[in-house]
Amino acid sequence: MNNHQSWSNSFLDPYQTFRARYALEILHSLGSLFDNKYATDESLRTMMINLANRDDKYFYKLVLNAYQGLQKNESFDLMTIFNEYEFEYNTHDLLIFDEEKQEKDNLYYDVNVVHVTPSCIKIMPRERIQGHRALRHRIFTDIDDFCLVYFKPDKPGQYINQCRHYEMVLKSGIRICNIRYHFLGASNSQLREHSYWFVRAESFEEIDEKRKQLGDFSKITNVGKYVARLGLWFSKSIPTGITLNYTEDFDRRVQNGEYCVTKIDDIERNGYCFTDGNGFISKGLARTIAKKLGCRIKTMNQDIYPSAYQIRMAGCKGLVVIEPQSTLDQFYIKIRPSMKKFDSDDWTLDICETSQPIPTRLNNQIIIIMSDLGVPDETFLRLQRKWFEDKERPPHIIEHLLKNKLPLPVNECRYMFGCAFESVLEPGQCFIRYQIVDDDGKPLREPRFETVVGRAIVTKNPCPYAGDILVLEAVDCPELNCLTDIIIFSTKDERPDSNKIAGSDLDGDQYFVYWGQDLQLSRKVEPLDYKPLVANIPSNSRSITNVDIIKHCYSLLGATSYGEIYNLHAIVVDKNLENCEHRTCQKNAVKLATMFSAAIDSSKTGYVIDRKHIKEIRKPYGAIYPDFLMKVNSYESQSIVGKLYRQAIEYKNANLDSFRNQDMNLQVNTYNNFQMKNIHSYIEVRTALNIDPHIIHQELKYFCGHKVPDESTIAKWVAIYKKKNEQNGRVIECCTRDEHMLYHVIIRCFKSQCIKLKTIVVLLLERKKFQMKNIHSYIEVRTALNIDPHIIHQELKYFCGHKVPDESTIAKWVAFYKKKNEQNGRVIEYPV
Repeated sequence: MNNHQSWSNSFLDPYQTFRARYALEILHSLGSLFDNKYATDESLRTMMINLANRDDKYFYKLVLNAYQGLQKNESFDLMTIFNEYEFEYNTHDLLIFDEEKQEKDNLYYDVNVVHVTPSCIKIMPRERIQGHRALRHRIFTDIDDFCLVYFKPDKPGQYINQCRHYEMVLKSGIRICNIRYHFLGASNSQLREHSYWFVRAESFEEIDEKRKQLGDFSKITNVGKYVARLGLWFSKSIPTGITLNYTEDFDRRVQNGEYCVTKIDDIERNGYCFTDGNGFISKGLARTIAKKLGCRIKTMNQDIYPSAYQIRMAGCKGLVVIEPQSTLDQFYIKIRPSMKKFDSDDWTLDICETSQPIPTRLNNQIIIIMSDLGVPDETFLRLQRKWFEDKERPPHIIEHLLKNKLPLPVNECRYMFGCAFESVLEPGQCFIRYQIVDDDGKPLREPRFETVVGRAIVTKNPCPYAGDILVLEAVDCPELNCLTDIIIFSTKDERPDSNKIAGSDLDGDQYFVYWGQDLQLSRKVEPLDYKPLVANIPSNSRSITNVDIIKHCYSLLGATSYGEIYNLHAIVVDKNLENCEHRTCQKNAVKLATMFSAAIDSSKTGYVIDRKHIKEIRKPYGAIYPDFLMKVNSYESQSIVGKLYRQAIEYKNANLDSFRNQDMNLQVNTYNNFQMKNIHSYIEVRTALNIDPHIIHQELKYFCGHKVPDESTIAKWVAIYKKKNEQNGRVIECCTRDEHMLYHVIIRCFKSQCIKLKTIVVLLLERKKFQMKNIHSYIEVRTALNIDPHIIHQELKYFCGHKVPDESTIAKWVAFYKKKNEQNGRVIEYPV
């Protein structure tokens, strides 16, 4: 640490901006690989300082290239990176990149990153992450106010344990570019992964003041709960830009079309909350949000938008679902007491996730508990063989099958949010209305919906116990038809159905739901009562301090991870030393199921599972794993998951040659995502260039083999797109020499070893994925073919709409690439 600080103070001063200094810190983190070169080479130092002070954005890009070069080769010559030519080249690159970045600045951020190990601190290249509410809060003025800190082991694969260096960093903070950063908070998932948000601050008092501005946490007396509530600010979310007003005069304001929030009661009975974390949103506000998020589908006959939204707003978290009786001219949210976690007056609405049609699959835990409940082994083996018989499955599907991620028919299952509210549903009933998808799991062009009637199997991951799965009766309730791709539970039973399923709640938990006929459960096991295990720590009568928070976070280091518990649970269940009829109901299996639940909530409860207790449970089972866990020391499991695993291996080995051939084809044909649906886009582009249908057919046969429409069908599509293009004024005027240009570019892309040339295939075939950062590659290829800048500009306008540089800018880039191509001998001779 002392050497690091000394180096920083003496070498950072000539660099004028934080970005430039941060870039230099990245290289310094490589140690002597960089330091020796920088300290002894005055011309290198002079060049780097000059480039950094001319433009720190371009300098940062060069530093990333140098960082990668030094990691691969310690004798890497840094002057091949830090020179005028590379600087000019990256200037062109970043002009485009900045435009794309500006479009996404409200959603994604490039944040400073630090890795802390027991022996060192490393300043790392920035990471692009999805933003959260804290990053957008008014008290922070710059993205460089933040730093994302990861605690890492010295060697990959080791466990994170408590050590003095981690404690020191939490207590004292980190200095980056001569600026002090202190720990502010982290979400629950980040705490489990040992990552933390630090912010620019010189003292604990400044950190305390920033926390107070995020909300009033003074009523919270349990430090674990305090940290969890504060962590809500760090959940990844999408800003809507909508601010609502919390008001008592709710009805009048709603009638006036105002954006409002009000509070409604939870449904509580027998010590349970049936609506835990679940509220309402009006149809008008839901449609407005969907439009902002780009998930609204409007067709000639339908206006479709998600039915459920996982929200963060003020001190509230949870899931709001469309209130059936609301209207499109109402804009409100109704929250329940179970959704409010702390006091805050910032009613700006953020969305974490929305409901959507997601087909699901079986996994090891679900297969095991279904086997416990009477599903024959042959049923699972038959489902697996059915997928083997489909010769069109790509090789990566086999990797899923090796992990027993067994796909189910796409319109017989879903992964969906759960909710509950006052309704006609009786105990044991549920409502499921789902959007039909095609074989690839994508919604149909003209959306269609079906209501499930009959038996529905419902569970949630993780599900370590046979009682974590329910069989409910799905019924038709026309008054609920506006709610799709979610499961609605009854509120009339003695205990909430959601709580029976692994002790889950309704603030955003998602459920495995299956209504097909292949999987039939013949037995039943009563659910466990997953009461949270809480650390025996007295609540504070005083306000919680920064010292309390740091102690709590430090205490979580070295805690038994749920990954360890998962593996041990799999061994216990598989070996079944207790000879239990239901493998997951063995005493040790139940203990581990309870521990698993506790480990997930440990950041909130402060309950740390003793690793000694885990070792005691493990003793009778040894250190050998069942083969389906794919560990080095393994035995042949006789359970259904072992049988599925070995059957998948046999299939993979029997088809290894064909998989190798497929991989070879995918490398040659870089458009490996090319699907039949892309043919429409391709024909549209070629039609706009006035290409004859016969030539289009020949091109498609070259790309796709025999899986293309016949020439007469293509001719019909060409006619349709011609008419459409004429109506929209989207025909590209090309000179005669250029009429078949794109075809020849593509052919050469397939035969060329140049990655940038190959990129153009994807750009042409998947026009919607054409992004601003790819424009420089496109211009470089077209310049190599001696295409006029005017034509390049016309083509780019077709691909990207109005989000392209003007013609004079393109002309400058063409001149730049012409000079570069001539120097590198990369001019392509166009065939006569």
